[in-house]
Amino acid sequence: LSHTLYREVFADGPDSIRLIHLLPGALTDELRCTLVSADLSASPPYEALSYVWGKPVFDATIVCNEDVPFKITSSLHRVLVRLRAVDKPRVLWVDQICINQASNKERAAQVSRMTRIYSQCQNAVVWLGDV
Repeated sequence: LSHTLYREVFADGPDSIRLIHLLPGALTDELRCTLVSADLSASPPYEALSYVWGKPVFDATIVCNEDVPFKITSSLHRVLVRLRAVDKPRVLWVDQICINQASNKERAAQVSRMTRIYSQCQNAVVWLGDV
């Protein structure tokens, strides 16, 4: 079943993707973001995150678009806590959130855009885990 968030924030055009604005906070604050649509042809500024998913157990939460709880893996949660700025939002493309994982059709379409997603980002952030 698709999360309601994906019905509100579309990514169905040929150049459409979703991005998150990871909201600022301290290490112990709740993770919060805003999910938005973006058009790759407009060259939006963002960073693309590459990380290890870990076990496919969605046991952590990020609050999206003010009040929508969204389940993510604990490994992604740890990454986002570490990457979040304390004073300003950080715009990221994160596959686990930005692609509707429950839709095979959308997943296939978005995966076919990954070369563009990574080549057009301002920075590619590679997270190897806690060191």
